[in-house]
Amino acid sequence: MNHSNEGSDAGGEEDEGSEICPICSHLNHPGDGECCDHFLGSVWDGELIWGRNELREGGEVYSLLAAIQSAWDGASPDRPREWEALLSGVDIDPKSLKRSDDWVDILEKMPLIRKGPVIETDGMLSGSGYSLYHPDSKFDRSLAERLRAVRDEMMRGAV
Repeated sequence: MNHSNEGSDAGGEEDEGSEICPICSHLNHPGDGECCDHFLGSVWDGELIWGRNELREGGEVYSLLAAIQSAWDGASPDRPREWEALLSGVDIDPKSLKRSDDWVDILEKMPLIRKGPVIETDGMLSGSGYSLYHPDSKFDRSLAERLRAVRDEMMRGAV
């Protein structure tokens, strides 16, 4: 297993499968579910795993974002301009929403998201990944509330 310090300035003693939070320096064990409150999840080969349920596929934040993207894609040409301010208020770049259906890509571009060190494995189960962190321990819940308000406003304006 190779560790790269890209995205993290934390050092310290780490066991295989563990990493130090770049915010509070807590030694996290994502695979065991033993992580600090800043841990949002691990991205492995582009998919968010071992994360907070609200942020993972099928979770509330993921579902709300899918509904917002669907409304955006089906809207009249003038409507998205009105919605750009709503998305900016949730710290989502409207351009990334238009270009990407990749939730992890959109999440990583949000302010204050920090990446842990990149981990790469070799062999039959090879791949690479890293963990995501945010200083606000209630980030996922507050993001869900803000996205719910955006979705509701978009639905009101779509009628």
